Amino acid sequence: MDSITVAYDFQSVAPYSPNAQNSSLYCYNTNQYTPTYSNTNGVPGATETLLHKGLMIANGTYPGGTEITILLDVWRSFGIANCGTSEQYVADNTFTITLYHSDPYEVPKVGINTNNPEATLDVNGKLRIKDDMT
Repeated sequence: MDSITVAYDFQSVAPYSPNAQNSSLYCYNTNQYTPTYSNTNGVPGATETLLHKGLMIANGTYPGGTEITILLDVWRSFGIANCGTSEQYVADNTFTITLYHSDPYEVPKVGINTNNPEATLDVNGKLRIKDDMT
């Protein structure tokens, strides 16, 4: 895993301002958190679209079939006690995670002087093969 991108819409409910919205992401596989993202402005009842690119909380190499588990934690820094969706919420169907990965690096192996080469040698042009015993 090289990085992740996370996007979601954070909706405030009027008359509550989105300026108290906070969020953080946690990866269970690596036990890592992102910094807290805080909204410091906005209009009551507004939707704030959050996009976090290049996050490295899930970076690493995993065996095939591994499930990567990411938690989105959202809260308000002030408001009514035990507020829930009455003050803010992540809008339905807006939470997306995109995982970026590259193929693992393997040392190239050339199929010369072997009976069963692990890879072939593609030649674009000429290849001269000479017997070194002469």
